[in-house]
Amino acid sequence: MSRMIKRITIAALLLMFLSFTMITSTRALVLTPGVAPGAVFYYDVTAYWSSTDEYASIPADLVEINRTKTVDVRIHNVTDANVTTFVAVYYRDESYDGGYGFIDVDTGVSYGAFATLIAGSLNAHEVIHPLGADGITINETVTKTYQSGNRDTNRIILEYINATTGTTERDDWYFDKQTGILVESHETVTSSQETKTVTWKLKETNGWVVPEFPSVLILPLLMAITMIAAIVYKKKHAGIAKPLISS
Repeated sequence: MSRMIKRITIAALLLMFLSFTMITSTRALVLTPGVAPGAVFYYDVTAYWSSTDEYASIPADLVEINRTKTVDVRIHNVTDANVTTFVAVYYRDESYDGGYGFIDVDTGVSYGAFATLIAGSLNAHEVIHPLGADGITINETVTKTYQSGNRDTNRIILEYINATTGTTERDDWYFDKQTGILVESHETVTSSQETKTVTWKLKETNGWVVPEFPSVLILPLLMAITMIAAIVYKKKHAGIAKPLISS
């Protein structure tokens, strides 16, 4: 009888362990957006073009991009892994265009004018869409400097070769590590006769105010503050004499 109880106990413990492992693995696949509703990101967008054909003309889409004065990306709503954005494009002739966009940071599924957003707090070599099929991973984490200070930034480099057209595309993207928002990108398409490059660069945001404070320093800082407070308290009360007890 005792052997049976022992076997049941072991089986129960194994089942609990497997359940915990499955829950942990499932949670690891669910990513969280690092942006919050109300955050606004302002970009400069520029197109570059060169050609060896002296009779070629600048592509119309690049001319349109260089008419852009600024692009504002507003975080409209965040629900679980889903982020809704509103993108406002302002042109140099004072005209305006705008519309909503959407992205699921778990799957990478998106639509709209701006979907360049990944989950927050990802690390180098991690897959950016664990529930998607693209298999894109972060190449490295680097530090970039902005008006608010230094930011940890996740870099992704992708290269595509189109055998049919003979063109090569190279994408070089930088995403803020904490929020997952695009901070800079260079997308270049090269053929035998021309090269086209479109760049995005963040110039201003209310998405963060100060540089991200390294989490590894939080505990030592709290310990130091506590120690200093204890020393000050001890010194403050060291010179206070106890009242005499009269007989």
